[in-house]
Amino acid sequence: MSRRTWPWLPLALLTIAGLSFYRVQFIASAADPSAIETPHKATTAAPIDNHVSAPLRPLSVTGHLAGTLRQAIDLRSALENMRSQLHPDAPLLHALSEEVRVACSVARRPDAESVQVEGDPNRRIWIDALMRRCAGLRDADLQPPELTGEALRLWNRQLPEYVAFRESMPVALQLAREQAEHSPDARMVIESLRFLLDHGELPMHDIFVGVLLPTRADIEAALIAAADWIACERSGACGADGLWTLYTCAQFGCPVGSDLPLALFRTLPAQQFEIAQRLTHWAR
Repeated sequence: MSRRTWPWLPLALLTIAGLSFYRVQFIASAADPSAIETPHKATTAAPIDNHVSAPLRPLSVTGHLAGTLRQAIDLRSALENMRSQLHPDAPLLHALSEEVRVACSVARRPDAESVQVEGDPNRRIWIDALMRRCAGLRDADLQPPELTGEALRLWNRQLPEYVAFRESMPVALQLAREQAEHSPDARMVIESLRFLLDHGELPMHDIFVGVLLPTRADIEAALIAAADWIACERSGACGADGLWTLYTCAQFGCPVGSDLPLALFRTLPAQQFEIAQRLTHWAR
């Protein structure tokens, strides 16, 4: 990552927010549409791996706030509630607003694939569920969040790359570790993971114990999925009723009751999924 001065960083963040929802493959399988009429009551998907993982930590205050929106049945009301609890320039509010905007764009303005799902129950049920959640949103709610000078300042202060340039490398590394270990904002998680990777501070032999170390390019390819997974766990929103699960399954199709890990398992190449899973386990 280059070390140019701060004005380019907000644009990079918006790009990361949009990319955070992007996935790479479609795999279909049979499903019963009636079983997900009320998605938040869907059953939890079975575990994907057989090795023991660390227990999840209790949700932080910000994690609970993020989870409230990411699992909300009425996204417009949830956004209004977030705006009443967070400062207008709070980075988390901007992150959550962008997540809603990107997810609901599938339901409100479907892409070329999403409009051809009538015969695919593995996608139709998830798109319908997403449409119900997004139904109350106005066009103004789906516009990119307005960036004020204070919002840019607060965002930059959370970016390890910016902090390293403006303050010092030790301070930036400490910030990256704290965000990689605690933040429920996927943008901050991916920035922190990438910064630690760039500077050789990811504990590779702890993360990839018992297997050959992947290449840097392979790790880079898995960072977006890992950041999504980590952030959704920290907000308790990885289940079938989570916003990212709905978005991913609306795009690529999933069996009834899928959670985000299962959706990623179905849509990512095997190596990317394994790396994302290991990064997520390490970050717990």
